[in-house]
Amino acid sequence: MSDYGNVAAPDVEAVTNAARIAKQVSSNLSDTVPSTWREIAFEHVLGGVLDDWVANGTPSLDAGDVDDLTNLMRLAVNTALAQDPSLREITFKTCLRRTMMDWVANWNAEEQ
Repeated sequence: MSDYGNVAAPDVEAVTNAARIAKQVSSNLSDTVPSTWREIAFEHVLGGVLDDWVANGTPSLDAGDVDDLTNLMRLAVNTALAQDPSLREITFKTCLRRTMMDWVANWNAEEQ
């Protein structure tokens, strides 16, 4: 039995791995963006990785996945920074959340 009762060890490992990946990706944010964006990035990437695990059965990711997630985050940053200052944070949140949804739904479709 795991340290978490009936939670299976592979599930514990998948959740732990998801948090590690989210931290790795969010730490790739430039120091020139608002500091709150790092927390936003961590939240949305963590959600995307966990959604991918649930929807597609992918408990671990490789370096290519980390690169893809980082590039999606960069896309959200650059899109946000191109907006009026009052719209930047909501643009970043929305773009990152939606690109994570697309990543879960479509990026590994050919592997299933």
